[in-house]
Amino acid sequence: MKTKLLLFDPGLIRLTFSARALVGLVLAGVICWILSNRFGLGISGVLLGVVAAQFTLLLARQPSRNQRIVTSILMIPGYWLGLILMYFASRHSLLQVFSLPLLIGLGFWSQQTRPNLSVVIMAMAWICLFAVYFHVQQGPLLWHLAAIVISVSIMMAVRFVLWRDDRPTPRSLILRSHQLILIDAAKRAVESNHIADVIGKAHRSLEPVVRSLAHHPHFNANERSTLANQRLAVEIELLQSPKQGTDIARALQDNPFASEKQLSPQLDQLTKNWDSFPEEPTQSRQNTHSPASKSARRALQVSTAVALAAFVGYLISPERWPWAVIVAMFMFFGTESSGRLLSKGIQNVAGVVLGLLLGVLLSQLLSSLWWCELAALLVMLFLAFYLIPVIYALGMAAVTALIALAFSLGGNDVSALLVIRLEEVLVGASFGVAAGLLLMPERGSSGIRQASANFLAGVANALDPDAEGPSTHTLRNDLGEVYKSAEFGPIESLFVDGSRMRAALIELARIQHLVAFQQEWSKQSPSRIDPDRFRQLAEQCRTVAAHVLDQRQASPDPIVWPADSSPQGRILAAIGASLAAISSLG
Repeated sequence: MKTKLLLFDPGLIRLTFSARALVGLVLAGVICWILSNRFGLGISGVLLGVVAAQFTLLLARQPSRNQRIVTSILMIPGYWLGLILMYFASRHSLLQVFSLPLLIGLGFWSQQTRPNLSVVIMAMAWICLFAVYFHVQQGPLLWHLAAIVISVSIMMAVRFVLWRDDRPTPRSLILRSHQLILIDAAKRAVESNHIADVIGKAHRSLEPVVRSLAHHPHFNANERSTLANQRLAVEIELLQSPKQGTDIARALQDNPFASEKQLSPQLDQLTKNWDSFPEEPTQSRQNTHSPASKSARRALQVSTAVALAAFVGYLISPERWPWAVIVAMFMFFGTESSGRLLSKGIQNVAGVVLGLLLGVLLSQLLSSLWWCELAALLVMLFLAFYLIPVIYALGMAAVTALIALAFSLGGNDVSALLVIRLEEVLVGASFGVAAGLLLMPERGSSGIRQASANFLAGVANALDPDAEGPSTHTLRNDLGEVYKSAEFGPIESLFVDGSRMRAALIELARIQHLVAFQQEWSKQSPSRIDPDRFRQLAEQCRTVAAHVLDQRQASPDPIVWPADSSPQGRILAAIGASLAAISSLG
C-alpha cells in the first residue's frame, strides 16, 4: 500500500497537506464552538471561521513560505470587508446575487497584475458566499469577525509553527518516490504506444520530488547530482530505445542510486557530474501572451458563468444558490483550456451523483450513531483535500457526501437537499462549460503551441553565438511547461490532434537533450565549427517557433548539413532533423 501511495502521491506530500488541513480545521471548529457556547453566541460564527480557514489554506499555496504567510494575513481584511458588505446588503437578495459575480471577476482579473489585491477580493467573494448560505446577517457582526480571525490564526499556527509545511520531506520517502516513478515509467514504456505520454507523466510526477530535493539537508550535492542524472539518462534511453525499459527498471530496482552510465550508454561521452540539473529549481519564462489580456479573458468568462449560475441558482433555491456559484467559480481554477474545462464539468456532475448516493447511504446507516457520522464527516473532509487535485470526480463525491453527513447531523432531510445540490451543480457546471467553450475559448492546442514556441525560442538563443542563451535547466523547465500543457485526457483529446502533438513532443525532448550535449561538449573543448552554422540553426529554430504558433507562417527549408564526423557536428545535424520533423507536423 505504501508503495502504491508513493507512486500516486510522491513523498506523501498531498497526504501530509490533507492531514494538516484536517487538523487545522478541526481545531478551528472546536475552539470556535467552545467560545460560542461559553458566551451564548450563534453557530454561524463557527461555520464561517471554518470556511475562512479552509479558503486560506487553499489560496495561500505560493512556493515561498513568506508569501504564504503574507497571503494568509491579507485574507483577514478581505473576509471582514466581505462580511460588512453582506450585512449592508442583507435585505437585498438580488444585490447579493449580482455583487458576487463582480467580485469574483475582479479577483480573477487582478490575479496576474495585482496579486495582493486579488487575494483580498477573492477572500471577500468567498466569505460573501457563505455569509449568504449560513444567514450570518442574523447574528452579531463582532462575533463573526472575531471567529474569522481566531480560525485563520489557528490554521496559520498549525501550518507555520506546529506542523510546518516547509519542513523537509523524509529522505526515505523522497528516495523511494524517485525510484518508483522512474521504474514505473520504464515498465510502461515497454508496452506503451505513446512514449511522449510516458515521459510527460513521469516528468509531472517528479515535480514535487525535484522541489523537495533542492537544498534538502539529508541529501548531499553528489547524491542530488546522481538522482538528477538518473532522470536524464532514463528519459534519453526511453526516447531512443523504449524496449530497454525492462533492463532500466531492473537496474533501478537493484540500486536506487544507479549511475547514468548504467542506465544509458549514450551518456558515456559526458563527464560524470554535468550541470543539466542545478540544485535550485528556477522559474520558467513567461509566455508571450500578455498576463493582463489573459486575466481579462478569464475574468470575463468566470464573471459571465457566475452571474448566470447565481441568477438561475437563485430561481431554483433562494437559500442554496451559492452552491451553483461555487461550482462555476471553481471550474476556472487551474483550468486553462476548453478541453480541461469540459472534462472538469463532466467530472463535477459525475462526482456529485456518486457523492449523492454515498451520502444518502452513509446517513441512513449511521443516523442512530452521531459520533460515527461525525467520524465519517471528518474522513470525507480529508478525502476531499486529498483527491480533488488529482481525481476531481472523486474529490467532488467526497465533498457531496460530507455535505450529506452535515445535513444529517443537523436533523435535515438529506435526500431532498442533495437533489437541490445536484440541480445547483448542474447549473454551475453547465454555465461554466458554456462560458469556457463559447466566450473567447482557448483550445488546449493553443497552450501547447505557445509553450512549444517558448521552448524553441530558448533553444535558438542557446545555439546563437550572438545571444545570451538560457541555461540547460531553464530549457528543461520550458520543456516541462510543454509536458504540462500536453496532458491529454479522454475529453481533452477531442480538442487536440493527439498523434501529431505526441510526435512533436518526442522531437522537442530530443532537442532539449541534444542542446545539453552540445553545451557540455563546448565546455570540454573549443568548438571548431563555423559560428555561421550555429546562427543558421538558431534562425531555423525561430522560424519553426513562428510556424508552430501560426500555420500561416512559412515553414523553413531543411538545412543541408555537410558530412561532419565531429560529435558537435552530428549533434547539430540531429537538432536540424528534429526541427524539420516538427515543421512537417505543423
